[in-house]
Amino acid sequence: MFWCACVHAEVPLSIVTPLQDQEVMEQQAAEFACEVSKPNQTGKWRRNGVDVVPAGRYVIKVDGTRHVLTVSDVEKTDEAQYSVHFTGDLASSANLTVTGTYTAAHTGGSEHASPQSEVCPHWPHEMKFLATVAGHLG
Repeated sequence: MFWCACVHAEVPLSIVTPLQDQEVMEQQAAEFACEVSKPNQTGKWRRNGVDVVPAGRYVIKVDGTRHVLTVSDVEKTDEAQYSVHFTGDLASSANLTVTGTYTAAHTGGSEHASPQSEVCPHWPHEMKFLATVAGHLG
């Protein structure tokens, strides 16, 4: 007769894919995603150390091992350090940098969205999008 003394050690939770710094234009969405080694984990999101409440422009989703915070319609005041915290001291953080204003122009049945002062590659000639472009497209 053989006896087997098996010890099952719990593998600790770890971060598989950490948050990445985001640089977006105003009025666009920023998405922070973190993947952990085990599903069904509770993550706590923070902005500059203050808990993020999932409401309005802030959406928090968990899909298996992937934890995502989306900030929609980004404003300059959203610039901050965002972090997600799990059990113990396990956490990941990244910075959000907000750049110029996102401009969408509509002409001739097709929509062109471009940062201000950037050439739109879809037009047959160079056309610079400026802050006043909407007024000239009538």
